[in-house]
Amino acid sequence: MSKMSLPTFQQLTPSVAISHPPSPTTAPSPSAAPSAILLFTWLGAGPRHIAKYTAGYRALFPTSALILVRIEFWGMIGHPASAERQGVTAIEAALATARDADPARVLVHVWSNGGAFMYQAAAGGYARQHKAPFAPGVVFLDSTPGSARFVGAYGKALNLMKAVLPRTFLMRLVGYGYAVLFVLALFVLPRLRGYRSLPGMLRRNLNDVKYVPKGTARSYFYSDGDELIEKEWVERHGEEARERGYDVSFVEFGGTGHVAHMKGDPERYWGHVRERWESVTTRKE
Repeated sequence: MSKMSLPTFQQLTPSVAISHPPSPTTAPSPSAAPSAILLFTWLGAGPRHIAKYTAGYRALFPTSALILVRIEFWGMIGHPASAERQGVTAIEAALATARDADPARVLVHVWSNGGAFMYQAAAGGYARQHKAPFAPGVVFLDSTPGSARFVGAYGKALNLMKAVLPRTFLMRLVGYGYAVLFVLALFVLPRLRGYRSLPGMLRRNLNDVKYVPKGTARSYFYSDGDELIEKEWVERHGEEARERGYDVSFVEFGGTGHVAHMKGDPERYWGHVRERWESVTTRKE
């Protein structure tokens, strides 16, 4: 897991960093803001892209601590125990900033299946260590979860390779091979190690009260233009969550790509984050 290079962030572990608010007196209503914001980024997320979200949260909630969690593909596949330990460190850092260590004062934002993997690993590890689940106020799920079916995931991975690689015969072969390896790593390798497929595990754990309590509200950001995650996969997961008693909101964008919904309509994206947080915390006060 590579270290992150972002101004104002202090490294806690190789994949976890924290940024404290520049001034505790700059926000007009600090009591209404999250004490901490946990950001579980997508696989291989670069500092330039992450900075757009940290800047957005700094503008919305200037008194909140930002805790960034990043993971690489082989860290997720090859070192799940390390991912869990570092995720627990991130949760504990968030709770250390909260008044009375109240998890309801923590906001969680998750991107793609990589971020969802880290979030559920962190939540599961925390619950096992502390004998109680981690119950943040709100979780925002951006471009996740994916399909638990091998065929659907392979088709999406192949489409992505076609989109990003040059249109030459050799590069097409590279793309097909990479798509096969990518999906085998998600579906076959976990089975060989005695686990569910990673997408199947994510879908299950995000709707399991041992990982995400029913008191934690959630919102899904998704689009019909996502080249990796079908809108139906997201909507089906959200409906299952609603049937199980979770407080669910859907925010569908039109034509935006994978983890690019904020770029497509930043006003709507950040407006929902602010309104959702305020509505949930108002109900709980």
